[in-house]
Amino acid sequence: MPARTKYDRDAILAAAAAEVAEAGFDGASVAAIARRLGAPSGSIYHRYRSKKHLLGALWVDIFTGYRRALAPILDRDVPLDELAQDVVAQIFRRVEEDPDRAGLLMRFRTEDFDEREWPDEVVAQVRTCNAAMAADMNGVATRYGLDQRDLLFALVDVPSAAARRSLLLDDPAST
Repeated sequence: MPARTKYDRDAILAAAAAEVAEAGFDGASVAAIARRLGAPSGSIYHRYRSKKHLLGALWVDIFTGYRRALAPILDRDVPLDELAQDVVAQIFRRVEEDPDRAGLLMRFRTEDFDEREWPDEVVAQVRTCNAAMAADMNGVATRYGLDQRDLLFALVDVPSAAARRSLLLDDPAST
């Protein structure tokens, strides 16, 4: 039987999210994340080859969780106004449940990162996530006969901007 890992993936990513929320992507170091976790840096490097790999994995984890939370809502065949209300409620629920991760998702987009700095496997995962979200949104746009850009604006951009504002107002460092 393999040895149980003392510092599992979820604990490492939670520590990374908290550190990045506080110090930013550039300011967060593996050593600071390890201190926050109460682990030696080697425990993180055992799972992630580099800081870029760790932060890429964090991004994928956050985005995947966001998509998984929205998917059942987007799949429902309900009036559009009900769908929009449910999407907005879910976005704000995620902000309340985990402001560090939600804040990272609301403040940064995939395009904010230089893909050349991420390991190939992370780039592939990010592309898969983006394609899946685009397919979800395309399905909703088709079902309601809407332009996909208009739908993204209404269901993603506007609620995300409101959530971002909410996070900034609750963050004393941003005032």
